[in-house]
Amino acid sequence: MKNISNKIISRIKKKYVFLSISGLILIAIAFLVLLKLLFIVRFSEKDLKSDISIFFKNNLNKAVKFEEAYIDFSGNIIATDFNVSESSDFNDNLSLVKAKKAVFDLNFFRLFIGEIKIDGMDLYDADVTFFKRYGKSYSENLSQVLDLENLKILDRQKFSGFRMRYYDARFFYKEVFKESELQVEFYDIYARLSIDDDEISYRIKGKIKPYKSKLIKKGNFFLKGALCYEKAAKITNEIEIENFDLTCVNEFIREHRPADILLKGGGSADLKITSEKGLNSIKGQVELNNLGVVASLQPQRDLVMNENLNVAIDCDFSDEFKNINLRKFKVYDDIFKITASGAYKCNDKTEKLDVSIKSNKIDLEDFSSTYKPFRDIAFRGALRFEGRINYDFKSNVSGGSDLSLTLKKFGIIKEKPGRGDALITDAELEFKLDDKSMKLGSTVKTEKSDISINADSVVKSWIPFNSDTEIKVRSKILEYRIPYLGMAYFTDMLIGMAYEDIKRGYEDIFFLQKPLGKIINGNNILLDFTADRLAFPGKASMSNIKFMLSLKNGMLEMKDFNAEGYESKCSLAVNCGFNRDYPYINLKGSAKGFNLEGFFRDAGFKGGLAGKADFDFDYEVTAYRMLQLIENSKGNVNIALNNFFAENTEFQRKLVEMFNGTDYRADSLRKMENASVSFSFSQMGENFFIKTFNVRSDGLNLGAFGRYGYQSGLDLQSNVSVKAGDRFITVPLKIDGKILSPCIRINDKKSKNSLCLDFEKP
Repeated sequence: MKNISNKIISRIKKKYVFLSISGLILIAIAFLVLLKLLFIVRFSEKDLKSDISIFFKNNLNKAVKFEEAYIDFSGNIIATDFNVSESSDFNDNLSLVKAKKAVFDLNFFRLFIGEIKIDGMDLYDADVTFFKRYGKSYSENLSQVLDLENLKILDRQKFSGFRMRYYDARFFYKEVFKESELQVEFYDIYARLSIDDDEISYRIKGKIKPYKSKLIKKGNFFLKGALCYEKAAKITNEIEIENFDLTCVNEFIREHRPADILLKGGGSADLKITSEKGLNSIKGQVELNNLGVVASLQPQRDLVMNENLNVAIDCDFSDEFKNINLRKFKVYDDIFKITASGAYKCNDKTEKLDVSIKSNKIDLEDFSSTYKPFRDIAFRGALRFEGRINYDFKSNVSGGSDLSLTLKKFGIIKEKPGRGDALITDAELEFKLDDKSMKLGSTVKTEKSDISINADSVVKSWIPFNSDTEIKVRSKILEYRIPYLGMAYFTDMLIGMAYEDIKRGYEDIFFLQKPLGKIINGNNILLDFTADRLAFPGKASMSNIKFMLSLKNGMLEMKDFNAEGYESKCSLAVNCGFNRDYPYINLKGSAKGFNLEGFFRDAGFKGGLAGKADFDFDYEVTAYRMLQLIENSKGNVNIALNNFFAENTEFQRKLVEMFNGTDYRADSLRKMENASVSFSFSQMGENFFIKTFNVRSDGLNLGAFGRYGYQSGLDLQSNVSVKAGDRFITVPLKIDGKILSPCIRINDKKSKNSLCLDFEKP
C-alpha cells in the first residue's frame, strides 16, 4: 500500500510541475502577445519611422528611409532595408549607409510610459560608402558626411551609454578624378562606436580587397581609438594594417602629379597616434613589401624593384609643427640602415634645428640590384655617412654642424645587354662639412686612367646657400671613353627630359625664380682642369689638355683651353649667362688639320688610313625650362676629310661583305684614293637635318641628305655610284637607326643586306 501511495503522490507532483510549467509558458506567451499588442497599439509603424527620422535629423543631420519598422518582443525597433543619406537629404540620390536590417536598442521600461529612447543601434549586412567629389577638398567632403559643428554641441550626458555596431559590413571609399575613378573596398567588417560619460571610443576590424595588383592577396586591418574629454580632450588611435595594395595610390599620383612614378607592392603598418593639449605623438613601424616604383614616363622603367623597406618612427610634434622632437627615425632593409634623431623649435624668439643622422656601411652593388635611379646605370663600392646639423634660422648661423661622407672603391657602370661599360671604377671619395666650409677629395683609377679631384668651398651663407668654390681636377692619363660616354649619356638624358617636358604644357616660373636659378646665381665656382694625356686605343693620345671654367655672378665662361696632338689646332669656347629669366648658352668648338695617318697608326687599327680631318660645331639656346633646349635652340656639326686615303680598314671590309651575294659588286671599295668626305648636321628647334653627307673618290660617289628624329632616328635615302670594273653601277641605299648607331641598308626588293655600326660603345 505504501508503494502505491508513493507512486500516486509522484504522479500528482509530476502533473503539478507540468501544469505549472505549462501555465508559466502560457502566461509568458500571453504576456508577450499582450506586450506585442501594446507596442502595436501604442507605437504605430508611422510613429516609429517618424521617431527614427527625427533622431537622425536632430543628431546627425541625416535623412533616412526604410521599408518597414516594428518593435520586437525584446522592445527593440527593427527596420528593414535601412538607408541613410550622405547629406541632409536624398536629393543627390547618394547613400552613406545601406543595411539589410537595422536594430535600434530602446530603453525597455520607458516604453511603458510611451517614450522612445534609443540607446544603441546595430546594422547588419551594411554597405558604407564615402564618396569624394571632384573639385571639392577633402575637408569639404568630410564636413558633408559628418556635421562636425553639430557633433560639438551634442549632449554627451544624453547619449552616455549609446552604442553603434556594424556586423558583416562593407566599407567603400570612392573618389572621382579628372580621367579615372578610385574605389577601395573593405569587407567582412565588425565595427563598434561607444559613447560614455568621459569618452567616445571606436573599434573596427576587417579585410582589405586588393585594388589592381594580381600579386597582392587580401589584406587585414584593425583600428581602435578614443576621445577622452574628462579634463582636456585627448585622442588616441591605434592602427594595424597588413598587406594594403599600394596600386590604389597611383590614382592620386596620376591626378596630382607629385612625381612621374607609379607604385606597386603591399604596405603594412603598426602605429599609435595620440593628441592632447596641442601636442601630438606618433610611434610605430611601416613595412613596404615587394615595393616597386616605376617611372611612368615613356618608355617606362623600374626605379625600385621588389624592395622590402621598413620605417620605424617615434616622434612628438605640435599642431602647427613649430615644435618637433624626433626621438627615433629609422629606414632600413637588408642592404642599408639609416637612423636619425633631433629636434626643431620655433617661437617668437628662436627657430633652431638640431638633427643627427647616421648610416651603416652600404654595399652599392647590392643597392643597385634593387634601386635604379638612373637609366641603365649601376653603382659599385661602399658608402657610409654620419653627422649633425645644428642651425639657428633666426641668426642664420650654423653652430656645431659636422657631416662626413665616404665612398670606397666606388664605380659607375653603364649597363647594356650582355655587358657593362665602366664610366668610373675604383674611386675613393671623402666629403666633410662644418659650419663654414666644405671639402671634397676624390681619386679615380681605372685600367688606363687616373683622376684626382679636390674641391674647397667657403660658405658665406647656408640659407640661401652662397659659396665660393675652387675645384682642381688632375689626370696623368685620362681614357677618352670617360668623357665620351659621360657626354653621350648626359646629352641623351637632357634631350629625353626636354621631350617629356613638352607634354607638361604652359609654365610661367622663370629661371631666376627656380631653385636651380638661385643656386647658380648665388655661388661662384672655378674649375681648373689638366690632363697630361687623353688616351685613345693603342698608343694614340692627345696631350696637355687644359682649361679653366669659371662661374661667377651667374656667368659661365671657359678660359685658356688647350689640346695638342696630331698636328691639329683645337679650340673650345663656352659662354653662358644664367643671371636672367631667360638664360642663354653658347658653345663652339673645332679641331683643324687632324692627321688621320698618325692617329690610325698609333691606334693600331688594321689597314691604312691617311688624310686631314676638320671638325667644328656650334650650339646656342635661350631657355628657362627643359623643353626650350629643343624649341629655342639651333646648332651645327660639320666634319670634312680632305686628301683622304683608306685601304682594307675594318669598315671597308664589312662594307664589301654587305655588297657580296647581291647583284652589286663593290671590290673597288677596298681601296679609296683621292677621296673627300663631308658631313653636315644641323638643328633648328625641333627639326634635325642631315644637310649633306657626301663621299667622293675614284671608286665611289655618294650623296645623301635627310632628317633625324630623336625617337624615329635617321631617315636618309641615297643612290650610290660604285665602280665595278670599268663602269659605275648605281646602288640604292638607305641609312636609318640612331645617330650613334646607324645602319646602312641596300634598299631594293632583291637584297636586304645591311651594315650596322655602333659608336655608342667606343
